[in-house]
Amino acid sequence: MKNKKNKDIISNINITPFTDVILVLLIIFMISAPSIYLTSIEIQLPKGSNKNSQIQYNEIIGIDKQGNIYYKNKRIDKSEIQNIFKNKTLEDKKKLHILINADKETKHGDVIELINLLNRLDYKNVYVGTSK
Repeated sequence: MKNKKNKDIISNINITPFTDVILVLLIIFMISAPSIYLTSIEIQLPKGSNKNSQIQYNEIIGIDKQGNIYYKNKRIDKSEIQNIFKNKTLEDKKKLHILINADKETKHGDVIELINLLNRLDYKNVYVGTSK
């Protein structure tokens, strides 16, 4: 007669530790996702005070040294910015917080043009990013 211990096979798997690990990874991804958008673009932000650092920005636009505009890690034109942001409702435009991360060597006029474009489209919560 064979040993009874060899016949008993554990057939259930405890997935609780696996689920915990997945949830922790999800939380880490959600926290770091906004900063991932512009990591492939080399932008040196100018120094300044971060009084608005507690604001949760809905959209982030980047401008490099040459004045190229980036949105969601893609290089786009000013006309494309206008097409992306013009179709939202006025209520959405009031709630939306837009951050412009412009390189410290970007021409001042390029940043002002973008801010004016967003203001003409009725966006009032437009911020310019700085580093500490």
